[in-house]
Amino acid sequence: MMKVKYKIAECIYGVGNMILRSAEVLLFKRPSDSPTKILLFRTGHLGDTVCAIPALRLISEKYPDARFYLLTSEKEDGLPHPVEVLKGIISFEEHFTFVPPGTDRMKVPEGLAGRLRKEHFDLLVYLGQYPAGVGRMLRDMVFFKMAGVRSVMGFKWCKHRIFRLAQRQNGIFDDEVTRLVKLVNDQAAAPGEIRWGMPSVPIDDIAEVDPGERLIAVHTDAKFPVNLWPLSKFKRLIEELNEELHPSAIVIVGGNPGSDRSNLLQTVKGGNIIDLRGRTGFLGLAEVLRRCKLLITTDSGPAHVAAAVGIPVVGIYSARDYPNCWHPHGDRHIIIRKEIDCQICMRERCDSMACIKQITVAEVLHAVGNVMEIEDAERRI
Repeated sequence: MMKVKYKIAECIYGVGNMILRSAEVLLFKRPSDSPTKILLFRTGHLGDTVCAIPALRLISEKYPDARFYLLTSEKEDGLPHPVEVLKGIISFEEHFTFVPPGTDRMKVPEGLAGRLRKEHFDLLVYLGQYPAGVGRMLRDMVFFKMAGVRSVMGFKWCKHRIFRLAQRQNGIFDDEVTRLVKLVNDQAAAPGEIRWGMPSVPIDDIAEVDPGERLIAVHTDAKFPVNLWPLSKFKRLIEELNEELHPSAIVIVGGNPGSDRSNLLQTVKGGNIIDLRGRTGFLGLAEVLRRCKLLITTDSGPAHVAAAVGIPVVGIYSARDYPNCWHPHGDRHIIIRKEIDCQICMRERCDSMACIKQITVAEVLHAVGNVMEIEDAERRI
């Protein structure tokens, strides 16, 4: 029965994407081989932007003579803006920002179409969010038609919740990096073909983080409350890491902690702990992680930053989404996730938090030990 449901779910994807392709043919011209002005669309926070870097690099290499412009969401307090993340990695002539419509998903920002129409864009590269549905993408097509865009690429429906358990059992979802690369490349992207090009920056003024030491990075926060692992478990984990694995230091990374997590270090007993929360920008965070052996984190932006600099991740993930969708790109990571009946709920908040609370300190510690053994063995070769 599950296989039948999965086939139906696949057919629904097919119908939805047929509608999108028909709308694209109706509204836009075929993309030129040499567009001169390209608008890149990507919204979201740190992880969303980092995941888009390989796709953006691919587009810039595909059209080396084009001028690029970025359309993204407004900066939110305490979070790095996409322009800050991409600075020094991808070059833009100009960027445009807007406030996302929130719960009214069919509303479009006032005045934005007129601003974009003045630019006469040849091509829109649409790097929409994974959960974007057919209705939202049709709305966006109409909006960009009103904005005078001549041609588009990237409109593909990739995720719905119809027969979600059948999809979980029989389907395989691309991680976000691979999905975005496929949108602009129309081909399967093997891990070896993903190019990040993350620049190195000095961080000696922030902390003495020696890449030759056994450093373990820890990130305790998350954008969605449903992805937060209990702070008491992080406290016990840090203490047991110090007792059993004897790292040179535990490096706590991330933005300024919320009031409920700010006293973490006051309650941890023993060990050398370096608190860098709120003290690094995006590239500074990347450089800190580059010098660590691994990162322990929730489902959050730093997981993707670690993947971008080649550092293995031990991920503590809720079951709110399909597996792999938001896993860090690459095969060096260990993601701990519990299968429960209410999985793939897509909620941002949850009263019970049953899935992530079932993850034990012992499981995470065991995964960290396995990663450290592999890293130590590779160093000896």
